[in-house]
Amino acid sequence: MRIPGFNHAIDVDRVSDLASDAEWAFHRDPTERNLDTLHGCQFVVGYLEAASFSTLADRHEDDDTIDRVDGARWTRATLRAMSGDCRGFLGMFTPEDRDSMLSEVSAEHAGQLLWYTAQGHGVGFWDGSIGDRALADRLTKAAKLYNRDLYVGLRGAVHT
Repeated sequence: MRIPGFNHAIDVDRVSDLASDAEWAFHRDPTERNLDTLHGCQFVVGYLEAASFSTLADRHEDDDTIDRVDGARWTRATLRAMSGDCRGFLGMFTPEDRDSMLSEVSAEHAGQLLWYTAQGHGVGFWDGSIGDRALADRLTKAAKLYNRDLYVGLRGAVHT
């Protein structure tokens, strides 16, 4: 199925909703690889969500609390790069492998697992979320190719 072009403009400086960010980024890339649009967008949402939570949150060591950065503004370049990570990762697997993965976890959760696995966090594809061990091992190995550093620039936008 061909993903149609994105038909409406989004001012990236005002985008704070992860779903809008993911939809913009997913549809923006013309190199579609026969990925289901809804699952692809949900996958990117999960990836951005995990990145925001694990990388952009302020941790307070004195009381072990976390201030979430829910209003993160993603630059266009960062959205393209992160959407490209998701597309590249999903494109490494057959439709059967993707269906198998999505039969065990939601697309959004799979996107989160990609981020956490790629960044070396304590959860990931390898932790038992995917029952097929051989598939989990392949997902884990592929995810390691997508390690990415993020930072918040002087104007508050997220860059990679």
